[in-house]
Amino acid sequence: MTRVLHLSTYGANSGAGIAALRLLEAERSYGLDAELLLMASSSEPLAGVHALSNDRRLYRAWQCKLWSERALVALLNGFNREQTFKTSLGWLGISMRTLRPYLTNVDVIHLHWTQHAFLSLRTLEELCKLGLPVVITLHDYWWAQGIEQMETKAGELSAPLRRLDRRVQQCKAELMAHYPIHWVTVSNSLRNAVSRSSIVPRLGISTIGNVLSAQYYQQAQSQGCQSSSERALYRILFVATRVDDPIKGWSYLTAAMQQLAELAGKQTAQMQLTLVGTISDSTRLKQIPIPVQHLGSISDAERLRSLYAESSVLISTSERESFGQTLLEALACGTPIIARDSGGPADILINGINGTLVAHDTPQEMATALWQHFTGATEYEPEACRTSAMRFAPTSIVQQYAQLYAQLIDDTQRANR
Repeated sequence: MTRVLHLSTYGANSGAGIAALRLLEAERSYGLDAELLLMASSSEPLAGVHALSNDRRLYRAWQCKLWSERALVALLNGFNREQTFKTSLGWLGISMRTLRPYLTNVDVIHLHWTQHAFLSLRTLEELCKLGLPVVITLHDYWWAQGIEQMETKAGELSAPLRRLDRRVQQCKAELMAHYPIHWVTVSNSLRNAVSRSSIVPRLGISTIGNVLSAQYYQQAQSQGCQSSSERALYRILFVATRVDDPIKGWSYLTAAMQQLAELAGKQTAQMQLTLVGTISDSTRLKQIPIPVQHLGSISDAERLRSLYAESSVLISTSERESFGQTLLEALACGTPIIARDSGGPADILINGINGTLVAHDTPQEMATALWQHFTGATEYEPEACRTSAMRFAPTSIVQQYAQLYAQLIDDTQRANR
């Protein structure tokens, strides 16, 4: 039985962490001996999950390194708060001595999002020296460039940080050239973007989407979802960790809602925009010209599934989206999606079947798509939505990873003979 050790900085309090937890659950359910090592976890203990933050000494040491790195970034970038948490230097992290107890009899090391002083580039090199295949699932652009986590915008960095950026990029390129590291991107758009990087690993790149969780998989197999025409209120659902985060496209969202209000006129009384997630400034809700409901963060999975199922449509307005897990969750509940063309959604959305993909820079297109759905000019069958989500079923995703693991193990063994 293949033994896989997954590593991620965060657990259920981050998108990449949620994806890692769901993959772990799926792999363990379908016969792989998988475990997940987290630096910090805010969720209840789960089978196969180990959180280093449970050791108070390790947690304090990690916090010291994390905030030291953040302070250095802030200092070198003129205390630009916008960049402070959008970069990671890869210099500081836990020691190999801390990792070693979890590496016993491991066949494959699988990294997810390990920035923020969890794994340094030096520690990764020590892991590579063990002679085991290393898989890195890219949830953003960090591995393909220097210190920035999203697509590089070097002009936003100060001169000292640009020098660091070049040095970190060089270190990554050397690692990828010398060790058996394989990248997995969660969408074709992310693969296309990182393929242009000078850091592409010698073992290449695969694309495997995020897995549909067991709970949503069961939801996708169920029946009886209402069609949007049967609902008294046309509920437009928007889900994000922070709804007014610029990366989630708040300005695009407000522009689309303003144009929808112009199309709908008095019929906006039959609509409601429901926002799930925190907001940094609640006065921004006044920018929405249709009835709005702000529910804040929802940690209750059952409540969130019910909300998906009760909604008429889920929208995504992100500037950039590596995958789009909330879109997949909505589809599993029979709810269609209308998404801005921001990368990952193109892999999930089947235009005209489970939703509509609209132009990246045209909020009017989103407003028009919503209006057509509201009036019944465009319809999406709940069953078609659920069926489309099954492409990311646990059996399919685990099979793809199992084949990749087996191939990498075989390649590594032949190389070591």
